[in-house]
Amino acid sequence: MAWADFTAWCEAPGHASLPATPEVAGSFLAGRATTHKPASLTMRLVAVG
Repeated sequence: MAWADFTAWCEAPGHASLPATPEVAGSFLAGRATTHKPASLTMRLVAVG
């Protein structure tokens, strides 16, 4: 689920999901920070990593 969320997020603006750059991963997490709990953000970070 976390990986699918990231890849779907990457597709909209045309970001490459692999390899995930720190800038793309940071933008993704920043965008989710207002709607997700810290544990969910950690899970997404692990999935992207």
